[in-house]
Amino acid sequence: MLISQDPYLLDLDLDGANSPVVEFFNIKEYKLDKDGIKVEASADKAERFQDRDILYGINVKVVQDNGTQTLSSNNATLVKDIIYLNGDVRYSGNDAVITTDAVEYYQNSSLLRGKKPFKIERYNMIAHGNSFSYYVKLGKLRAQDINAVIQMEER
Repeated sequence: MLISQDPYLLDLDLDGANSPVVEFFNIKEYKLDKDGIKVEASADKAERFQDRDILYGINVKVVQDNGTQTLSSNNATLVKDIIYLNGDVRYSGNDAVITTDAVEYYQNSSLLRGKKPFKIERYNMIAHGNSFSYYVKLGKLRAQDINAVIQMEER
């Protein structure tokens, strides 16, 4: 459900896939269910093309039974059910904080996949690596070429 947006620009002189059809500003969207707001999303600007949407200044907050998750980035491109996030990407959930330059988020499977260097902070561990897959619903991380520092409790 789109709740609010500032005025938009409509471009009727289309030059194929390179010119946005519509530009939106200061967008806020909420997804509701019987328990209240489940997803709160905002973007500073969005451009709708014939085959994709591009959003700028994205912040998404998802409220679930097991806690709140947030995802933010400088910009994102939505193509079908995949969101390509770029620039200062940050995911924060109950069990992990992941920062990187670019990720792909697969909405149908709640998979966050990064193919660029990343940093993850989780409980008593900080790790750096080159690529990862994070299954958001399961809290399961798969990573390649990682270097981790794990702090052990003293006994």
